[in-house]
Amino acid sequence: MDDAGIEKALTFGKVDQLGFVVENLENSMKNFRDKLGIRDWYRPLLSDKSEGEIIYRGNHITPHWNFVVGYLGATQFELVAVSGEKDIYTEHLEAHGEGLHHICFFASDMKNKLAAYKKMGIEPIQSGTIMGKGGTVTDYAYLDGARVNGLIVEIIETRLFGVPIKMSPLMMKVGRAKGDLEKVRF
Repeated sequence: MDDAGIEKALTFGKVDQLGFVVENLENSMKNFRDKLGIRDWYRPLLSDKSEGEIIYRGNHITPHWNFVVGYLGATQFELVAVSGEKDIYTEHLEAHGEGLHHICFFASDMKNKLAAYKKMGIEPIQSGTIMGKGGTVTDYAYLDGARVNGLIVEIIETRLFGVPIKMSPLMMKVGRAKGDLEKVRF
């Protein structure tokens, strides 16, 4: 990949998601509802195949987190509550406490983007594949060396029937119909 190819691979349109590490998921959802008006939250319903496919700092880990996503306009907000084995989220919670953890870009060419970062010497801190019960597959990678003013950069590629899709409020409804998501009531 030449310099022009790297530049093209690293071009993103906009920030698609803001990710927050939280201690109490329910309290945080209520806080985001009360302060920002985010009322609808969705929790992924994970396939058993998602277990053990997470790599953190070169080691396979078993995830011990609970997360939800909601929307403010077209921007997705992710809240991640953690416990258990050390991972990128517990690392943040121990060092900084609750708060903004990452900015995320949805991609349809994640392999090219990761290859471009690798050419720059930037490898994922944590990466994995999340498989929904309804068949949706999401690959993600957090890139430490690509930090933007201290925030970690995440890249996500979600596929439905093998076709890359952008997550959106409409796709949350599709995900619920397919059995990949549940709406969280609180």
